[in-house]
Amino acid sequence: MRKMRLTAVVMAGILAVGGLAGCGSDENGSADGASASSATPTPTPTPSVAPETALQQMNDAIAQVSSVHVVGSWRIDQEGTMRNADILGTVDGSNVYAMVTEDDRSAEIVVVDGTTYVRGNEAYWTANGITSEQYEFIKDKWVKVGAEDSERLGKSTAPSALIDLVMADLDTSTVNRASVGSTEDGAETWVFSDGHNTEFVIDPDTKLPISMTDGASTLTFDRWDDVPVHEPPAAEETVDGTGG
Repeated sequence: MRKMRLTAVVMAGILAVGGLAGCGSDENGSADGASASSATPTPTPTPSVAPETALQQMNDAIAQVSSVHVVGSWRIDQEGTMRNADILGTVDGSNVYAMVTEDDRSAEIVVVDGTTYVRGNEAYWTANGITSEQYEFIKDKWVKVGAEDSERLGKSTAPSALIDLVMADLDTSTVNRASVGSTEDGAETWVFSDGHNTEFVIDPDTKLPISMTDGASTLTFDRWDDVPVHEPPAAEETVDGTGG
């Protein structure tokens, strides 16, 4: 492993992450049609549990699984700049591969056995104070970062941390609207919302989330307990940026 003194970088972001009514008339357009149009609409199907109970079941289900694929997007400033992350790994973030992007900046992040490696494009490193000369040294390399930067990166790449950030200020009593929805392939879902920006879509069989949003941030999930273990980058592709 090549070694250099390098200010490690982070892309730590603060993730803050209908019914159809129909009416008809009889085919002859008679007075019976008016009577049909005034009939009580069929109620929208609702889940069998209250939103607060379902959210607790969701949290309990998450605690029982080990890995997941998460795609997240969140706003990082008043100008509406978005930061995006695509993460495959353990729920606790101990073994992760992530791609984080913001405008023209992008970085891959790998966490294995307590060590974090970052491979960023030129815009990413330049924005974090790396000179042109330093960039040529680390170009296309995985940079091993120190403990402090690893901890900060974990706040943006550990699935559990992203979920906690979305849930941190949530008052579950306001999530009081419930309906039954479906996925693109027709599978049933439970949908809970506050009627405004907050919405949770849950798999009723597993109680695991399919997506969650608070308006400023959105997370989508799949491949629960179905993510392979990641290996560290090859030594010849790695640069030590811990400054030790």
